[in-house]
Amino acid sequence: MELYQLKTFVAVAEEGNLSRAAERLFLSQPAVSGQIKALEEELGLSLFLRTPRGMEPTPAGQMLKQRAEATLKSAEEFLHQARAVSGQLSGAFRLGHNTDPEYLRIFRVAQEVQQEHPGIEMELFKSNSGEIRQDLDSGRLDAGYIYGPSPHPSVQVELLTEPRLLLAMPAAWDENCCTLPLNEVAARGWLWTPPTCPFHQAVAVFMEDHKAIPNRVLAVDDEDMIATLLKANKGASFLREDRALDLVARGEARIWQGGHLTIPVNVAYLARRANDPLLRAVLACIRQAWDLPAELR
Repeated sequence: MELYQLKTFVAVAEEGNLSRAAERLFLSQPAVSGQIKALEEELGLSLFLRTPRGMEPTPAGQMLKQRAEATLKSAEEFLHQARAVSGQLSGAFRLGHNTDPEYLRIFRVAQEVQQEHPGIEMELFKSNSGEIRQDLDSGRLDAGYIYGPSPHPSVQVELLTEPRLLLAMPAAWDENCCTLPLNEVAARGWLWTPPTCPFHQAVAVFMEDHKAIPNRVLAVDDEDMIATLLKANKGASFLREDRALDLVARGEARIWQGGHLTIPVNVAYLARRANDPLLRAVLACIRQAWDLPAELR
């Protein structure tokens, strides 16, 4: 029996579906199915009932899931203690970024890590806020930057900054649109974000408060794409203030004057890893890069 098999077992039990578990673990569905089959054969019992709704844990599977979770937690604690005892932090640290690295000060973070802990190898991955939980759960990421609050109780977040979001409109729109009621601006064309994007709920509430119904042109979860479509006169959208003002400075957008939103920018990681020396070391470097006090807010 291997730890990766237990990890797969827990993922299938939590997701209730082989394909979703495979996506979470970055494996193929046949590989996940094969690991579950091998584990069942080794244990000599069925862990799941295959139903039209998906994979449902048997009574034995439900009981063993709790033991598997405890085993995986013990393995993590063993690793944390080993790192602490060694006194020399080393190994790969996978950090996800959900927006432009310059804004997130990632290069400064990497510099701090290299100076303070030369044995740690930083690996950067482009992700998005909506996928952060499964990236952390699967082990693809050790930490990641996200917009908005924690996506799940298992994910702990630390606030880095809280930028304003401005409503940017195509420069081709007439200047009067800057002072129009929100419902009239939204009716001209709106670049929407999917429900998995943290901007989605904040903007939806803002729209509801202003009794505005957006004319949804496209749903986009990438800031660069939103900016590109906005410049191409496809619709309006909320953008981070620095991005919005940069478009205005280049004559590519206008700003609505009726209000703004704010959204937190957090660094996120699994709560159960809070005492991992490797994680704590990198978080300290992130604090340093953001000129924050010793303890994150």
